[in-house]
Parts: sequence; structure tokens; C-alpha cells
Amino acid sequence: LDRLRRFDLASGMFTDLPAPPEGRHHPMMATDGQSLYQLGGYFGKHEALKNFWRFDLASETWEILPDLPEGRAAGAAVYAHGRVYLVSGNGIGSQLHAWDLRREQWMSFDGGPFFGGDHSNAVVFENEIWQMGGRSGAESNRVKIWNPVTETWREGPTMSDVRSGFAARVVQGQIMVAGGELIDSAVAIVPSLEIFAPGADDWVKGPNLAVAVHGVSGASAGGKLVLLGGSAQPGSVNSNGAVQIYHPAPQQP
Repeated sequence: LDRLRRFDLASGMFTDLPAPPEGRHHPMMATDGQSLYQLGGYFGKHEALKNFWRFDLASETWEILPDLPEGRAAGAAVYAHGRVYLVSGNGIGSQLHAWDLRREQWMSFDGGPFFGGDHSNAVVFENEIWQMGGRSGAESNRVKIWNPVTETWREGPTMSDVRSGFAARVVQGQIMVAGGELIDSAVAIVPSLEIFAPGADDWVKGPNLAVAVHGVSGASAGGKLVLLGGSAQPGSVNSNGAVQIYHPAPQQP
């Protein structure tokens, strides 16, 4: 990642924005709606870095923030309750970390999930943080849920498919996970879409992706799941540039 681009859902057009301070691959990113936060990543060799940068969406400028407590890459970050949480990734130590926006300082919590830290993903769902999938010796379909109030983890409903390097977003109040790869337990692309609705016991399969990919970015926009890029070859980082949009049926009140 050595540049930043904005995708307009209505026009289907990309716009170039100011580039990050330095190029990175496999960084973690989160947003609070006013800023984008880029955390860690790799540069060149696979050594997880500590950089922490903020991009202000209004002024379109980058700011360098205090380093992460430890190097981290190829994981997940989310914004919840006034904090940017660093949930997983290579380089993970023994703690979950969070940047408190009000205090402008890092906080650390004991008792991390310690599974699938590599290429897992995370979302905020019903005021809790859900970490899903990833790999650690083999790909996983496990789900761990962090409660920010009790500051504890618990097991969540396992996904139907094991996957790593996939997209995950909350769309119309439902968790949607899409795509991914297998390179430890097998060598394959995961083509499926899975959905978890509030109050459900299990994940439900949606239609397979039009183009099966891993390393894909996902966004929730206009009540739709938008997938950007990704590679159709397991273990490959070559993006095919595809834009895929899933239109779920509107949720009934």
C-alpha cells in the first residue's frame, strides 16, 4: 500500500488521495467516520512494523501518531467506543491493544484470543468485537468475541468455512464474510459468502462471489457489501482489480 484511493459507489470511479507517509503491505486499517487509521504492516521483508498513522478525511492530510506497543501486520483493527483496537496479526504478543482517542494513549489488555492471528478479520457487531478466521498452522473458522465492558473474550458461533485473508463487514446490521484463501490446510480460494444476523444461532450461506478472491478489501456502503480487488490465486498478491457488489435483501423492521 503506497497510495490511497476513494471509490464512489454511485459513479463507480476512483479518486486518488494523498499517499501514506511510507509504503506498506499487509497493514491494518480502521475508521471512526472522521479519520482513517493505518496500523503496522510490512515493508519489504516480513518484519512486522510499529507505525501508526491517521488520515483526516476532511483535510485529506496524514498525521504520524505514537508507535504501536509492538510490531503487527496481516491482522485486523476496528474502532469501537472511542478506541481503535488492534485485534490480531503477525507479531502478536500476549495482549490486545487499543488507542484511546480521548486520552491519546495506548492501552493494553491481557488474555488475547491467540488463534488465527495471521490474516484473520474483525468487525464491531452489537457493541462487541468479533474476531474471525485466520490461520496459525492451519486455517480456522473460529470466532472469538471481545466484550469491551467486561474486558473478556468468549467463543462465538463458528463459521461454516475455514478461511484467511478474507473481507468482513457489517451490512444492514448483519456480519458478512466473503472470500479468502487456504494455503496451510490446502491450497485453494474460498469462494463463499456467509452471513450472521442478530439473534441467530448459526451462519447462513449467501451466493458465492462472482470472482473468488483472497486479500480482498471490503466496505459497507448504501446497504451493500462492496469488495475491492483481491487475488484469484492462493498465495499470490497480484490483484485483479475487480469490484464486486452484493445487494442483500432489505432487512424487515
